[in-house]
Order: sequence, then structure tokens, then C-alpha cells
Amino acid sequence: MFKPEYNSVVMGVTEFRSKVPEVLTQLKKNQKVILMKRGYPVAVLQSYKEFKDKEDFLKML
Repeated sequence: MFKPEYNSVVMGVTEFRSKVPEVLTQLKKNQKVILMKRGYPVAVLQSYKEFKDKEDFLKML
């Protein structure tokens, strides 16, 4: 069974399409958004800052 992190929002792809402005607000709050399709996770959205921080960290390794 899929268990998201505590600061994640889980929603279906169809719901995402209708709630893009709300999703952008959640991303600004550093929440991850996990997109589900037929009950399975298919994508993760995260803020650009979080993405950039992880990318910079990996470059240091």
C-alpha cells in the first residue's frame, strides 16, 4: 500500500486538472503533490526551490 510523506497532498490526475491554482499554492508552502492514476502514484510535484536544493546537494556528492 502506498504511504505518502506527512507533508504531501495526494490527488488524482483528474482532480489535479481542476485544481491547478490550489496545487500551486500548496507547492509554495513546500508541500509535495503526489498524482495518482487508478490508485497508483504516477508523478510527484514539488516546489522549484526544493527541486533546486536537491539538485545542488547531488552535485556536491
